Amino acid sequence: MQQAHSQRIIGATTGEATRQRRLLPTPGGVPVQRLRGALAPSALLAFVVLLAFPVSALSLWKGMQTDSPLAYMGLIPLLAFLTAVAHAWRKPTYVWRDTVTELVVATPFLLAALGLMYAGTRLGSIYFWYNRSDLLALALFGIGAAIVLFGVGAVTRSWFAVLYLILLWPGPYQEHLSTLIIHITDATVVALDAWLRGIDWSGAVAAGDAVYRVTGPGGVEQYVGVDSPCAGAAGMFGFLIVAIPALYLTTGRRARKLAWLALGLALLWALNVGRIFVLLWVASSQGVESELFWWTHASLGILLFTLAVSLMLYLGYRFGFRFERSNEIATAPSMLRIRRQGATPLLVLATLALALGLGALNRDMIDAVGLSARLADGTTIRPFAAALPAYQGVEPRYIDEYAWASQFFGRNSTYQRFAYSDPDGGVIWVDTVVTDERERLDLFNLQGCYNFHGYEMSAVSTVDVGYGIVAQQIQFVMPDSGARWIALSWTWPVNQGGREVHERVTLLQHVAAEDVDATVTRQDDALSAIERLFGIGNGRVAVGPEAEEVLAAGNAIIRGQLENAEASQ
Repeated sequence: MQQAHSQRIIGATTGEATRQRRLLPTPGGVPVQRLRGALAPSALLAFVVLLAFPVSALSLWKGMQTDSPLAYMGLIPLLAFLTAVAHAWRKPTYVWRDTVTELVVATPFLLAALGLMYAGTRLGSIYFWYNRSDLLALALFGIGAAIVLFGVGAVTRSWFAVLYLILLWPGPYQEHLSTLIIHITDATVVALDAWLRGIDWSGAVAAGDAVYRVTGPGGVEQYVGVDSPCAGAAGMFGFLIVAIPALYLTTGRRARKLAWLALGLALLWALNVGRIFVLLWVASSQGVESELFWWTHASLGILLFTLAVSLMLYLGYRFGFRFERSNEIATAPSMLRIRRQGATPLLVLATLALALGLGALNRDMIDAVGLSARLADGTTIRPFAAALPAYQGVEPRYIDEYAWASQFFGRNSTYQRFAYSDPDGGVIWVDTVVTDERERLDLFNLQGCYNFHGYEMSAVSTVDVGYGIVAQQIQFVMPDSGARWIALSWTWPVNQGGREVHERVTLLQHVAAEDVDATVTRQDDALSAIERLFGIGNGRVAVGPEAEEVLAAGNAIIRGQLENAEASQ
């Protein structure tokens, strides 16, 4: 019966094959509606992933609304799932289900996700967030949950979608990506400078270090910065995210596919250079505080990206790329006994329970790696006025406010610099960024910023600054002068105009010439390469003598702020 039924399907006429191509034969000859049957487990898969990784999923969604280099990474989980669906639709195969096999294969993925999140939140260093090991845990959990809900065969036949999903984790290519972004930014600035010189426009002139001085309405001078987020990397990487599964699913000559890929990258880069020029023109005619400037900065890039990707998909069709589907439906080998078609309820319930535990760990992740602050007893710090207290009897001296930084930290953000000067001539600089968009402080984190500018980071660690607050300590060397600096940074909630926002405080101190050869407290010496890559090593290291003063200043600032907050209650 099985063999005869299979022959009827494979040997059917074209019209009959078209009518039956969505039906799979079963041992009893009863057809199964594949697409309709996949709808419920697909919705359940999305639910359990969001339940297990709410903070990670929110960061991906928020990241797509910013102009960061990896802004479009949030598309990877969706495109990976759609790639698997398209591949199954293109080449229908028989999927068999077996509870024991699914349990054996899914368990390592699910436990690896749990172990990674537990180690990251309990022993995690700032490498955990910098390399986004939480996204690796999300991918592993998603693979394990897909095995439970769809079966081993459905996942293994979608091997390309599984490998593509792992790209969600930037850890292995983070450093190489930063180097590439520097080159893209340099090329963008060179092209923009050449454009401005070619049209001889005095409305915007280079002010050094990828910053342009724009003469706005009324002759007011304003500054617009061109940094890695808006230098073209976001659109180019976003195009790669869409192009990789598109090239896999379509037929066509390899040379044409490579040419199409290169053309798309060049198009996205050129359009972004034009977008920056439009930004400068809008800043000159309307001002950087105008609604048009912020719409151009926030939305024009997404609009151009959508148009460019749509155009490239059309050109792919003109290049001869086609999505072809087989008319044959493979049948199950005779030695396989099909025990069931759906997921085992017990495995589904166990996956849901694991998702709840992962969700709790995921919500604690940011506090664990020093990107927000809680007191030692676990309670969140009550918001206070964002004003620096005196340190060693010296009031902070206001230096400047950098309006261009609002492009990165949000329209309502402020970036100010202060300085504490002691009688011996030493200076501790304090940078404060206050924003109502907390996720931007996470996306544009300090380590990523220093890495982009090419600073040689000799020590990266998390340290206890006091009162249970965890801070990042970064010791770096300037590439041009060779000068060594120490940075100490933490993020906490503050009160601004009766509403709670977030402030990142960064203390900077130059290491004196006589101390340049002093022993540097290196987290790298205490962590293996694997621990650094996954961010699961204990990053709480002792602070060396060269960082004692900046640590004491940080402790005094925190104590002063907390005391002022208590006095105002």
